[in-house]
Amino acid sequence: MANVGSGTARQIIDGDGDVVSVTDNRLDVNATIGVGSSTLTTYAQFAVEAGGETLTAGLGVSAVTTCKEIIFQADFDNTAYIMVGDSGVVADTEGIRLHAGDTLVLPVSSTDNVSVRASTTSQNLNVAIIT
Repeated sequence: MANVGSGTARQIIDGDGDVVSVTDNRLDVNATIGVGSSTLTTYAQFAVEAGGETLTAGLGVSAVTTCKEIIFQADFDNTAYIMVGDSGVVADTEGIRLHAGDTLVLPVSSTDNVSVRASTTSQNLNVAIIT
């Protein structure tokens, strides 16, 4: 149990044994916030065809990669949409629809968890992966 002192001048002691201070009726916090250690990898734009396939099945991401997030952007010149989702993106009602210029950030653990499908052939997609 923390030592709170005695009498009317009580003190709170933190886990390091330091006295916790208060400024303007607010508890001062002495904490260290770590700097992120992520790596951003971008890939050359690639064409997504009609018919779903995983991101790593010859699309542009050469291997299954464990990751924190994947960023997708449909090319601004696309004339149709691209569906992003799991292996069920074979239908227009499954996944997230990206129209020209739309961006989607997915917090996923692996690139093999994601599939893409274009509504018509040769719709372009930009991908960046944060590991």
